[in-house]
Amino acid sequence: MEGRKTFMSKQYTDAIGQLDRAAGLFPPRPFSAHELIGKSWYNLDDWSHAIPAFERSLAYHPHNAGVHYFLGRSLLEQGRNDEAVGSMKRAVELAPYRAEYLEGYAASLSRTGDEREAIRTFEKALQLDPNSSGTLHLLGSSHKALGHFPEAREAYESALLLDPDNAGILNSLGVVEVEVQAYERAITIFQGLYDTYPERPDYGLNLAVAYYSLGDSARSLKISRALKLKHPDFEDVNQFLEQVLAVE
Repeated sequence: MEGRKTFMSKQYTDAIGQLDRAAGLFPPRPFSAHELIGKSWYNLDDWSHAIPAFERSLAYHPHNAGVHYFLGRSLLEQGRNDEAVGSMKRAVELAPYRAEYLEGYAASLSRTGDEREAIRTFEKALQLDPNSSGTLHLLGSSHKALGHFPEAREAYESALLLDPDNAGILNSLGVVEVEVQAYERAITIFQGLYDTYPERPDYGLNLAVAYYSLGDSARSLKISRALKLKHPDFEDVNQFLEQVLAVE
């Protein structure tokens, strides 16, 4: 109980110590102790410790949907996508009414390249929670991966109605606008992003790409050279200069 209290106060490192001691004393609910240990490591972004803790919890309580879900998320963070699919699928089987579990399952399917099934699963999640901008963003990305650009645009624009200042969604929409040759709209989006987030050279490079796609190589070159000066370690702009603009 002390470990749970410490976990709830977000003192995750201290909680891990208390919960580890509790787990060693064989508490009445060992699955819960290991679950909280896993979630503490998860919140500390330490997936290599979170995963075995969740697996120990499931050894005691294999039908805990939430632990399957967090195990799946941890596996995704480590790039173990095929394993994540199995964990997320089990979470959905145990609790099919949880929109976040469906979203997690769809995200894992997308990571393995099964975009069509991912889209169907994202749509099921949206039936349960139609106001999730995150799910709409991921849905758009799956459509984009399949070349369904009108559907991707629709999903991104719906997401922006819910979260209009989300830079990630705006950037995704800008990429789709380039794909459908709506270059001026893409330029407006990327210019706004780079003005707001000058520390993000990827937004600046997307702006340069949009100008190049529009046919304005001079403006694209000017932006790219400025990016190279401001962000000398940003290799993508060097590749763009050399391979696309044919300059160093």
